[in-house]
Amino acid sequence: MEIKEKKEKDDGEALRKAKKKLATTVNRAKNQLKDAGIQARKDEKARLARIVEYRLKDELIPVEDMAPIREPDKHPTIIERARCEEDFYPDLQLVVRQLTASLSNLAPDRLEAPNTFIDIDGDRDEDVVINTTERKHQKERVGEYIDSSPPHLTYPDSSDMESNTGSIDSIQANADFVQF
Repeated sequence: MEIKEKKEKDDGEALRKAKKKLATTVNRAKNQLKDAGIQARKDEKARLARIVEYRLKDELIPVEDMAPIREPDKHPTIIERARCEEDFYPDLQLVVRQLTASLSNLAPDRLEAPNTFIDIDGDRDEDVVINTTERKHQKERVGEYIDSSPPHLTYPDSSDMESNTGSIDSIQANADFVQF
């Protein structure tokens, strides 16, 4: 009885640590995105100041200063948004589910990773969905190989044509040449 209670206590502590690690990972990704946004705003402010200096000096603006700098926290890419969600970390979620299953007396070896999807905008009718489960692909067996390439064309040898129809050499045909 004591062994079972100790195991449940240890599993409960491991579950708490696994949930904390998942939350920490998500929060770290959010903070990195926020820091990148702050740095982008600083860079954009410096870029605009350089443009003003170039205009005052009546110089051409360099190519690297022409495009505005994107703020990752305000306009994140799909991957940047996905990293801020728990669904982006299926391995950590699997550990949490396995520990939850062991606490609820389910067999953790029978627990499989569910088909997790990351919904980017929060709209369920968006076309962009990232599937985070592993897929095992197998080669398709094809019964008989059928060559689908076009048939090879056979061209007559030019040396055979010369002997039959006479020379097609332009010099022998008295062709007119233009001097350059």
